[in-house]
Amino acid sequence: MSVSMWEILLYGLAIYGAVTIWMLLIQRLSWWHRGALKEIHLIILLHDSEQNLEWIYRSLQWMSATTGQPITITFIDSGSRDDTLHILQRLSRRDYNISIMKHSEVAEDLVARVAREEVHSSPTILIDLRNRCEA
Repeated sequence: MSVSMWEILLYGLAIYGAVTIWMLLIQRLSWWHRGALKEIHLIILLHDSEQNLEWIYRSLQWMSATTGQPITITFIDSGSRDDTLHILQRLSRRDYNISIMKHSEVAEDLVARVAREEVHSSPTILIDLRNRCEA
């Protein structure tokens, strides 16, 4: 009885698929068992961030999807002169969990006020990406 290379490949893919489905099932059941997770609100401060914006957004969405942790994101743009706002508007058309605040000069008290208002309803994380170092 001879086993061809294609049969070995097919069996390998079947085993990989079964293990993947089993692991996802275990992850979902453990998520259900510990109860619904409270939504996290991320406040992200931006300024001329077009090169990093989509990567940051996709990373956060991937993290949310793989952990089962629901998130909402508020982007606060402090007067970007590049395509940051256009990218944000495109992302917000696809994802209803995104809100955008435009402010020419975001004052620290405004950011603190937004964070304080949200902390009572859900955990809030403030991420400041305005002062990044250029390489």
